[in-house]
Amino acid sequence: ALDICESQLGSRHPDTLRTVLNVASSYYQMGELSLALKLYERLVSIMDGAIGIKNPDYALAMMNLGNVYCALDQPEKAKKAFMQALRMQESIFG
Repeated sequence: ALDICESQLGSRHPDTLRTVLNVASSYYQMGELSLALKLYERLVSIMDGAIGIKNPDYALAMMNLGNVYCALDQPEKAKKAFMQALRMQESIFG
């Protein structure tokens, strides 16, 4: 599904970004942390340029990236991701 979205819509299209978010989340829930990490890092990199920080999906992706870092015992990276997600949510929701 991800390959189809990217080839048909492009990597920066909102539907493609949501698909990447869902696939990364699935990998995380299955315990495939390295695959989840790779997709979340790619996703936040694309989202940064494509949709900006005032987007709830971007904040969710950043929070989920923090969860992966926690599961991989990388607390400093997790803290950085969580703090960035918090700042995004504050700018979106007040």
